[in-house]
Amino acid sequence: MIRNLRHDIDAYLESVSDEKGGEKTTKSREKKQKSREKILELLSGDGSLSAAALAVRIGITPKAVEKHLARLKAEGRLRRVGPDKGGHWTVNDNR
Repeated sequence: MIRNLRHDIDAYLESVSDEKGGEKTTKSREKKQKSREKILELLSGDGSLSAAALAVRIGITPKAVEKHLARLKAEGRLRRVGPDKGGHWTVNDNR
């Protein structure tokens, strides 16, 4: 199991490395940033949207939306109020 985790971590670090394809990495970051901005925009209009609903509207997978939501929460730009079912998202404008 540890060997598998190490392999996954190494693969991730290699994928985000700036050494290979700096232009590709830059485009990838821009896409991620655009997706995050779209998520924030949609949630500021309707905080009750689910990850699945956001995925359909943006055109990415629900898992990718969940990763973006986790990053936005960690950055303090997004906050979940209430439980998973029945709660809502609030967007913090203070970057």
